[in-house]
Amino acid sequence: MDFQDALQKSIHCFSPSLKLREKQVEALKSIYDGRDAMVVLPTGYGKSVIYQLLPYLLSCKQFGHCDTLRTVLVISPLNALILEQVQKLRAIGMKAASLDVKTKACSEDISEVELEETDDLKLIETGDIHVLFAHPEAIVSNKDGRSLLISRKYRENLVAVAVDEAHCCIDWGYDFRPDYSRLCVLASLFPNIPHLALTATATKKYEEAIVSSLCLQNPVRIRENPNRPNIIYEKYLRLPSQSGKESYSTILEPLAEDLKKRKLDFPLTFIYLPLEWCGYAYILFEHILGNDQFQPANAPCLPIYRLFNQYHAPQTAAMKSEILSSLMNSSSSLRVVFATVALGMGLDCQRVRQVIHIGVPKTIEFYFQETGRAGRDGSLARAILYYNKSDIALIRNVSTSMRKYCLSSVECLREILLNHFDFAKSLDDSPKHLCCSVCKISCTCISCSPGEDIEMEVV
Repeated sequence: MDFQDALQKSIHCFSPSLKLREKQVEALKSIYDGRDAMVVLPTGYGKSVIYQLLPYLLSCKQFGHCDTLRTVLVISPLNALILEQVQKLRAIGMKAASLDVKTKACSEDISEVELEETDDLKLIETGDIHVLFAHPEAIVSNKDGRSLLISRKYRENLVAVAVDEAHCCIDWGYDFRPDYSRLCVLASLFPNIPHLALTATATKKYEEAIVSSLCLQNPVRIRENPNRPNIIYEKYLRLPSQSGKESYSTILEPLAEDLKKRKLDFPLTFIYLPLEWCGYAYILFEHILGNDQFQPANAPCLPIYRLFNQYHAPQTAAMKSEILSSLMNSSSSLRVVFATVALGMGLDCQRVRQVIHIGVPKTIEFYFQETGRAGRDGSLARAILYYNKSDIALIRNVSTSMRKYCLSSVECLREILLNHFDFAKSLDDSPKHLCCSVCKISCTCISCSPGEDIEMEVV
């Protein structure tokens, strides 16, 4: 079947109203042609749609219709991300499941893992799955998981492998989660089907490292300028770390007071800060807001009605799931989330208006991923970084490029970010104050003219 015909049939079966972008089509065409692909597309571009369409597209290629869907294996880093994807796909009638693992009791060795006894596992064993999600540990370190996937049943039905958030192969693969550095095994287990790597953040050097790590064979390379023109980048000095709580409270207290004043009109905001300060921020907001923390007015004092919450690794899966559900619900009361790096990759929340960092991420890649949570609906949004000299001290494990971003006082912040990813800043007619805090200084628009006291507000 011709690719365009197969694509149209696939879209009709998956979501008739879906409008694909040029780079999404390029990626689908490469897999349809049996080619490996290295895909680097901006946050919010729709990378997940690519592998979600593949069961339909490759079934059309083989059978000429979408009545009998084939299986796509997706490697994904986070339980919360997998859960969200599984729920979305099941809601539209696709058979999606996750191959979960758990660490054996009293074992410090990450390789000592076993399959979780879940309903998903029972479904997986039948072989009738359209999209199967798995952590690297479920395949690389777990012989039962690997045996399940290389059984005759799966070999015959598996038509593609996708590694989502593929930058984790480099960022995490050598110390944090070593199985990410061993995902080349997928190329050995499934040598006759196309493999797809997807990420939003990769320099050309990073891209080469990912291709090598996954053993992709002569992949089609698909890249798009990661510029998000609707995000305004800002950075400001904060008090020295020696100031202790004050270096955080001077930033958090005005936000809490504003939240108390505006309540449900406060823009949805992610505040990234170190784990040890998440609890402090939460208690501070509780103290300042008092009973006003529960909205709408007269709402019962229950977590589901609280204006703020915290999201980090020590939380239970149930708590994380509840927060993610609130973020995806446009009528939710949640307006502020105190978060660590645990909240970020792949989260498709369209309404985030502000992403604030108190402290400096280790790399530009991490920073760009996390700021990319803002403005996914295309509306105006802000990315604000507060830093001090301790955050970027040479003894800290902060990359040179991230340190440069903090220290630069004359270069456009957007330009620094885009240059890092080998792209140039596009020229447009937007006022400079809508670009970054550095460009705002030289902005001559009417809002920034001397004598004007107009404060830009993101709502």
